Amino acid sequence: ATLIQLILSVYIAYRTKKEDEQFDTYRKFGLSLSSLFGTNFDGANLADAVFNKATLKYCRFSKETILLRTCFKNAENLKFARLTGTILENKAARELLVSGIGKGQSFRELNLKGAYLVGADLSGADFHEADFIGATLENANLKDANLSRIQALGVEFKGADLTGACLESWNIDATTQLDGAKADYVYLLSNKLERRPASGHFGEGEFAKLFNEVLDTVDFIFRNGIDWQAFMTSFDNLREKVRVESEDADISIQSITNKGDGVFVVKVNVPIHTDKPEFHSSLTKEYETNLKLIEAKYQAQLEFKEKEIAIYREKSIEFKEIIGTLAQKPIQNIIYNEPKAEVDMGDYSFSAGNLSNAVINVGDGNVVNQNSTVAAPNPDEIKLKELLAKLQQLIEKSDAPPEEKSDALEEVKELTVAAKNPKEEEKKSRARRAIKVFKGFIASIPKATETIGEIMTLSAAIGKLFGL
Repeated sequence: ATLIQLILSVYIAYRTKKEDEQFDTYRKFGLSLSSLFGTNFDGANLADAVFNKATLKYCRFSKETILLRTCFKNAENLKFARLTGTILENKAARELLVSGIGKGQSFRELNLKGAYLVGADLSGADFHEADFIGATLENANLKDANLSRIQALGVEFKGADLTGACLESWNIDATTQLDGAKADYVYLLSNKLERRPASGHFGEGEFAKLFNEVLDTVDFIFRNGIDWQAFMTSFDNLREKVRVESEDADISIQSITNKGDGVFVVKVNVPIHTDKPEFHSSLTKEYETNLKLIEAKYQAQLEFKEKEIAIYREKSIEFKEIIGTLAQKPIQNIIYNEPKAEVDMGDYSFSAGNLSNAVINVGDGNVVNQNSTVAAPNPDEIKLKELLAKLQQLIEKSDAPPEEKSDALEEVKELTVAAKNPKEEEKKSRARRAIKVFKGFIASIPKATETIGEIMTLSAAIGKLFGL
């Protein structure tokens, strides 16, 4: 029995020393006892401390111990220290910090907060979703490393080589130090997709510049087109607010990209340390409010036009009734080839300038009128021609390239002809093609102005009248 106990004790000790997870409880118990006789760093601030080649057997560390950028390079017997609650508790992390070598290894989802990895060879390593917050990777070799979805806030990358690294969705901010980092090229998506630059290599400082620009911008994505009048009004209001809060602060539009199918991406430069989610939310809410106001304004204008058309229809009906009444009387006078028709009706007279080849004087007799039928214009045609006339003026005064302007004006001309019967399927197809040209025309305008917003609004109204 004694022999069996001895063999069992030796086996447990062996497995514990090998850090077998099945014997982790025994290991922690043993380290807790042995650390009572070692140096106690529980709760100590060891930020930036250096334990290079130090013997740390039986030392006591805890989650209250501050190990920010603490160097453990070549430290000895660290696995025999009590490390509960620290990043060193994980065997893979501890061996990485001690050896500085992680080439081709997997460290997925590993906690490396505040890790000191200066000059470490991490080429080809997989750090997917690892937490590097506050770590220093100065002069580290990160060639071909997988840094997708890592937490890299406050990380020092000065002198690090990231050539060929995958940076998909890595989390960086203004505290991430990229100045001095180098890379010939990187990938923005896994499986070596979205290479930057697309060909060739980054010039000196270009890699850091690429991501610093990302840090200083907020993207606004509009999936169903954009009303530029509403956006510019919102942008100017928020810009004034930013300037009031800080005289040195300002915001500006970095770029506008037309992704096609009505999708626009507007990149806005913002001051450093801007609360980006709050900024994005503020501008979005302002835009939505202004968009509703503009839509209400145009709706009111359209309703007014519809009332005018209704009045015109009533007058046309009255005129036809008068002509019908007069046609039942005997003829007194017929005068041909005059551009105007006058009706003398005793105590009052009626004049109709649209009649051709006839003047009608009322008395006893019949009325003869050659080519005098007056057809009421299609109300949609009236509205379309008004909108197209406005659109033509805006296109002509825009800053778009001459070639784009010429194409857009040609489409306006074609739509004016198609306006006579806008609901015909052939005309609708023509309008659909024209509106695509207008979208391309908007994207060619170099500066975001209210003109763009007006063109977008008119295009939408025109499409609606064509039944699109």
